[in-house]
Amino acid sequence: MRLGAAALIFFLLGGGGAGASPADNAVACPKKIATVSQNKLSLRAQKIVEHVYHELGCPIEVVAFPGRRGIVSFNNRTVDGELYRLPTAEGLYERSFVKSDPLFMLSGYLWRRPGGVEKEPRIAYVLGFYWQEDFVKTRTAVAFQNFDAVIKAYEQGEVEAFLASDFLVRRILDEKKISVLPLRQERLEAGAFYHYLGEEYQEFMRRFSDYLDRHHPFADLEAELNGTQREEKDGLM
Repeated sequence: MRLGAAALIFFLLGGGGAGASPADNAVACPKKIATVSQNKLSLRAQKIVEHVYHELGCPIEVVAFPGRRGIVSFNNRTVDGELYRLPTAEGLYERSFVKSDPLFMLSGYLWRRPGGVEKEPRIAYVLGFYWQEDFVKTRTAVAFQNFDAVIKAYEQGEVEAFLASDFLVRRILDEKKISVLPLRQERLEAGAFYHYLGEEYQEFMRRFSDYLDRHHPFADLEAELNGTQREEKDGLM
């Protein structure tokens, strides 16, 4: 009996928790989050978020959807959250949510074909990217499902301009997916992106934000996105 009591005390004090993950202290782990499909920035951010989740002891499944379907999937509880969104999307959430501290800042731009004479060019944008949808509300614009389709339309002369971050344009230049170098015509206001989860994961989100504050896992990506670690290329001034 004496040995049994000692073993019980050892277990209650935590001695039996060998191999336990940091998330085992009664913190609910999200299981599945949504991201935007066919988007290079989403893929970069996904790897960072997956690493943070792993460090917090909560392996996560990331499911890619076209722009708006991630929000629909969050609203109908198919997923527990979204990888990232701008705060402008919050009004579309139909369930209570919590959000992280800012992941990173990003500036968007209006890019135009050199030598264009149109005063109001036709602009291509990605459906479901709300900073882009807000910009084109009073402009002539054509919606596409993903950025590759935007660039194809630009290459084929269907549009004279498009919306994108500096990061994405540099990627397509490096991959030689574009032949007519675009000119940055207008810088849109920089915005902070946040990670979103259902409110039932409030404690996990607190730990997620604490990790961001202590380790700054998005610092290198943000520097790349906003040009502090790159050289200028012709046509991008």
